[in-house]
Amino acid sequence: IESKTEIILQDNERNHLTPISVVCGRFYSLFLVKTNEGKLELIYSHSNKEGVPIFLNIKDQKPIALFGGMTNSAAITANGSIIMITKAVIESPEDPVKTLTLPDNETPIFVACCDDYFFVLAKSGKLFQYRLLTYCPSSKFTEIKEIQDKRFKFISGTFKNCFAVTQEGHVYAKGSN
Repeated sequence: IESKTEIILQDNERNHLTPISVVCGRFYSLFLVKTNEGKLELIYSHSNKEGVPIFLNIKDQKPIALFGGMTNSAAITANGSIIMITKAVIESPEDPVKTLTLPDNETPIFVACCDDYFFVLAKSGKLFQYRLLTYCPSSKFTEIKEIQDKRFKFISGTFKNCFAVTQEGHVYAKGSN
């Protein structure tokens, strides 16, 4: 940022939207905003769209936390669902976004948005993954078997890298680190 720039977010009727949170990736920004009526919305802005914001169709979902990576982003909702925002969502913004939940009613607390995977840390300390790879995509989140005996307290990831910190302070990595 070379100079101070005010960003004003408005809906199609030019009503003011109050920013709650924002994450940025390589060519995008994802905003969590509140409307004058108190409804929570997700607005996606990408450089390919010349800065024209896309209001994502989140139906009645209530996003409460945003996470971003280089190309993908995500939101955790008030009911514990995860909204994954990928290229497919942006190509069809009118379609309702897909929401997923973790197995066994686990509660998500952090999401690492990598290019080929989404990793989710649950409140229990378990780590889950969802593959975006075209040759073997996931249909649901699954616990990572190789480390299922560990309990984690933090994850972070972007591009092709993800790091996870155990409750004992050990760091595990996946990707081209």
